[in-house]
Amino acid sequence: MAWAYLFSASFTGLGAQVAAQDYWERALSGKTIKTIVWASFAAGIAYLILGIIPYILGIAAYQLNPHLTDVEIQSIGPWLLTNYFSPVVAVFIAVSMAAAVMSSADSGLLAAASIVGNNIYRIINPEATDKEILKWTKLSVTVGGVLSVILALTFQEIFRVHVFSDALLAIAAFPMITLGLFSNKTNNTGAIAGMYGGMGIWVFLSVLLAKVNEASFWDTSEIALLPAVVSSFVIMWLVSELTSKQDPPKPLLDYDGKELKKENAILSFRAVFSKEEIE
Repeated sequence: MAWAYLFSASFTGLGAQVAAQDYWERALSGKTIKTIVWASFAAGIAYLILGIIPYILGIAAYQLNPHLTDVEIQSIGPWLLTNYFSPVVAVFIAVSMAAAVMSSADSGLLAAASIVGNNIYRIINPEATDKEILKWTKLSVTVGGVLSVILALTFQEIFRVHVFSDALLAIAAFPMITLGLFSNKTNNTGAIAGMYGGMGIWVFLSVLLAKVNEASFWDTSEIALLPAVVSSFVIMWLVSELTSKQDPPKPLLDYDGKELKKENAILSFRAVFSKEEIE
């Protein structure tokens, strides 16, 4: 189960980041398509390398003291810093971790606020001006910050909440974004079926594994992520094929309602190896 837990969490974590709004904020801010593609490749490699560090620290802590209590395990980072690092190095690492957390927090707040202002509020008020959208975006940043503080103070393990949010992105959004970019046969019906079908399979497997293995629901929910993501892909593709006549696939549109050309997609390998810049 340990390997299934690790593999499933790692794979779906990558899928969640591909679907995350804060990733696209950074990706689409590139000056050229070639820059965006190379930066995405570099970020993916760095993501994998940096993601291994917590596992290495956990293994090292277990080797140093295999009899750690549950309380010490929950605070393994501070325990390692205070017992096995010099004060200077410990302070440097702690400050770096705080900076990383703050950087991720402000990106998340901006992403949520942008969705509220540019997507939700525009649906409610299609005639909204830029000034009104900016006002609602600023308000959403404040509300999101307050809710985040409440969640952090309420939940004992905020990491579990983060994993849960990653699960929603990986199951519901990642398959739609991937098939939407690289398939011309998927439609709205397939996307909705894949989203709800994947979520249903995730919940079912999480509960089933928890009962069969007498494990925590939080742990089994992470193990069930990978089959749920794969199921979401399969359901979306299959339903799209079966309903293609009733619900013909529609082209991707940009913010201004213009059709996007997939042959010059941002994730295209052509942008990496082409000598000329792609518009």
